[in-house]
Amino acid sequence: MDYFQALSAIIRPIRACNLPHTLEPMKALLTAMGSPEKSLKRVILVAGSTGKGTMAHHLALKEALKIGEFVGLYTSPHVNIFRERIMYFAADARLHTIQTDDVIAGVEVILDAAKRIDYQPSTFEATTALAMWWYAKNHIATAVLEIGLGGRFDAVNAIPHQVCVFTPIELEHAAMLGGTLESIAWHKAGIIQPGCEVFTLPQSPEVMTVLEREAAAQGTQIQPYPDADTIQHRMSLVICENRRILIDGGHTPKAGAYLIKQLNTPGLGNIRLVERRIAVVIGMLRDKDAAGYIANFDAPNVHLIYTSPGGDRALTANELAARYTPKHATQSIIPDLENALKSLIDRPETVFIVCGSLRMASRTREFFGVIPPHLLEESRRTRELFEGDSYRERLKPD
Repeated sequence: MDYFQALSAIIRPIRACNLPHTLEPMKALLTAMGSPEKSLKRVILVAGSTGKGTMAHHLALKEALKIGEFVGLYTSPHVNIFRERIMYFAADARLHTIQTDDVIAGVEVILDAAKRIDYQPSTFEATTALAMWWYAKNHIATAVLEIGLGGRFDAVNAIPHQVCVFTPIELEHAAMLGGTLESIAWHKAGIIQPGCEVFTLPQSPEVMTVLEREAAAQGTQIQPYPDADTIQHRMSLVICENRRILIDGGHTPKAGAYLIKQLNTPGLGNIRLVERRIAVVIGMLRDKDAAGYIANFDAPNVHLIYTSPGGDRALTANELAARYTPKHATQSIIPDLENALKSLIDRPETVFIVCGSLRMASRTREFFGVIPPHLLEESRRTRELFEGDSYRERLKPD
């Protein structure tokens, strides 16, 4: 099989009704593969709602520079190409991505193991297993792994680990994780294991109560994360027609607030949003707190452009507009994302932001040529595999 056939072979989307409530199938899959996760001697897990990927990158780079060895970095979902999920930092701070031949070889191992134990892993389970196989193949002993959904029953939690780091936990994926902030925190707190070092960024009192209860049950304590001020928010800056266009994939209320805060700091040229006219193109998914996110941009100097990132989980532009009516900002609706992006070229504002979901970031990076030309076709074909008709067909009940 070729690379895209390998990807297609492991695409098995998970529905809320099928969310795992045990780690045993994932552990069985790894065992059938020869337990590649045992090659890892130090593992850091990152869970939360906001900034997980940013924290994971920060920690992996920090570890690589400290120990002078390769450090695995496993994150999800991908922005443009699937292979972004499985990487490692070298001691010189260069980031290396799994190659297509290794994806093919690893998927063959996974499919063989799954067949022998009569189990069909989800996309995320198979991808996690692929990462473990690749790290073992490359003799990587340290890795930073980002939790995908929740934590307690997430495939990544099947990997033995020594350190847990929590980023801010918010009300998200409510349908899958119990519907309340406390239930979501309980799922995420499940990554705490006996003997783990546990660190957290600031949390709400409700969340801290849940985390501290879990830590006490596991015989450990929670410490404040010590280097919070050194974490650099990841976003793309595009220059098009002499205009600065900022692309961000955050999608929670705290992510929106943090984006505004970052844009007012010297790191991005001290844009000072309050003194500028701003156009914000927003597209979001159905299970996100759209009103809480958009409220961060509701100011007299802002024009909101509601659009849609596309895909089965996306809100239409009109549905998004119905979620929030601005009190101060002006607004317009442009249903098609490409048309919304084209409209920025002739708008009168001086600052432009495209945000609201990773799908928005993905398609916008393609549109403005942020992706290297040799990866553009891979990005488009990957998006079709994970968002196209065949993917939607697999979402239907068996």
